[in-house]
Amino acid sequence: MKKWLILSLLLLWLLPSQVSALSCAQMRTPAEAFDWYDGIVIAKVNERYKTIFANDNKLVLTVSTSYKGIEARTLSVSEDPTWGALNGPSEEGVEYLFFLKEKDGKWEHPLCAPSMTTPVSKEMAAFLKDKELDLKAQESVAKQQTTPVSEGTPHNNSEQSDSGVLGSWLIVALALLVLVIAVGVVDYRRYGRRNK
Repeated sequence: MKKWLILSLLLLWLLPSQVSALSCAQMRTPAEAFDWYDGIVIAKVNERYKTIFANDNKLVLTVSTSYKGIEARTLSVSEDPTWGALNGPSEEGVEYLFFLKEKDGKWEHPLCAPSMTTPVSKEMAAFLKDKELDLKAQESVAKQQTTPVSEGTPHNNSEQSDSGVLGSWLIVALALLVLVIAVGVVDYRRYGRRNK
């Protein structure tokens, strides 16, 4: 009986207290997407890799055309590992029209972004026709990788975000350790008394 109670409490503890759905059931029009996102580019995915401590993919993009917010020819972008472009992670070697958000000085390919492979739809191509920006020269690629147009210097917050994720995993691990010890103590007292 106590084992079932402990198992039930463990399951209740592990289940999420809130569940929410994505608010992107209806895609934005090209004009709404242009206003909503901070950076819009056509870029090829050169490299995709999983970060060690964060739950996301990092993309290294080579920008061929920029329409908003980005002048760099090379970008480093984080992306949800299960979503990405076209409801799946972006693939290496494929060119996409990316809709990006700038967060803490870094570029992010957010959930629900209407990113798509190229060539783009006629409606999108017509909307973006006169919005092309000039890209910077190739000379300072390292500086350009993390610098949004609105910022003058790159930010390096990877250590802060990695330590935040590591801290939350540490708390979960400690809570599980305490739970395992508590269950072990209860079992020892229960079965230890019978064997004496």
